[in-house]
Amino acid sequence: MDIFTHVVAGGLAGGCAALMIRGATARVAAACSWGALGGFLPDIDAATRVPGFDASIGRWLQLQPGELIYAGGEWYSHHHFTHSLVAALGAALVVAGLLGLERAVLGAGYDRARTVRVLVAPSALLAGYLLHLVGDLVTPASVWGGVQLLWPLDTMVGGWGWAWWFNNYDLFLVQLAGLAGLGLVSLVPRTRPVLARALPASLLALVLLVCSALLQLREHDYAYRGHAPDYWALEEASLDEQRRILPPELYELMIGFDAAMPLPF
Repeated sequence: MDIFTHVVAGGLAGGCAALMIRGATARVAAACSWGALGGFLPDIDAATRVPGFDASIGRWLQLQPGELIYAGGEWYSHHHFTHSLVAALGAALVVAGLLGLERAVLGAGYDRARTVRVLVAPSALLAGYLLHLVGDLVTPASVWGGVQLLWPLDTMVGGWGWAWWFNNYDLFLVQLAGLAGLGLVSLVPRTRPVLARALPASLLALVLLVCSALLQLREHDYAYRGHAPDYWALEEASLDEQRRILPPELYELMIGFDAAMPLPF
């Protein structure tokens, strides 16, 4: 999945997690930001492809070329450590520790409401991080064979090839609609605490269900291992899927949006 879809999905997951924990008293915008960060973090292992990596960090640490690292089997290669449950939990614990340290430095005493508030941020980040991992399971196995979800075990999970790496406009739009719906869900009054917690859970489940259904509508099989000799044919096939699924006007809008993006979308 592309980074924009990951970030939107992470924001949705983070906001839903916050509302499920705190109900209507959650700070939804802040939680969505933490979730979006969680949706972004797993792909920091793609930094080896950033221009200048070889001449800076790679040279300093005496690493092999970034392109080889990216497609390799090192723990810091793409789809390895940062795409694991251990990394997801570790990131959440780091955030929890930093927020706890901030409270200690500021001299804030124990207060249950405040403590719950501190737990919301790492929970939102964890939710966004986990949804990123779920999104990557349905992409091709490629040179990695999936994602190293159970690190430090060598087992690679996923790589099912239900969706292409990019051009998943339909999934992005569903998740974007879910994020908009989250704004409405967050307006449920505090006097309805059960409803305030049940609705975001239902919204997230609905978005995941619709995305799963859209994946089943795809007519092309994107599953491949190693380097795909017909990469661009598969890329074109993914666009054909979107032409078939989306109304023409919406497809053209998304193509324009895609062209304006600085990163592959």
